[in-house]
Amino acid sequence: MDQSIDAFLKSFSLSDREKSVFTRLIGAGSQPASAVARVCEMPRNTVRGILDNLVKCGLVIRTQRAKTQYYSVES
Repeated sequence: MDQSIDAFLKSFSLSDREKSVFTRLIGAGSQPASAVARVCEMPRNTVRGILDNLVKCGLVIRTQRAKTQYYSVES
């Protein structure tokens, strides 16, 4: 992980799993939780909880398309 990104994420006191999910979203564009879960090799429900926490921290944006929620990194 890039040291500047790691230092930035430390200021939010994120867990290793939260950091992993966040870094997977960087440059990936808007993704549903299921796609992030596949890449991170974590259960979808776990990733969904992590993404919801990242939304609360203001690091990730959640958008709704049809019946699916998509997540992307706040720019």
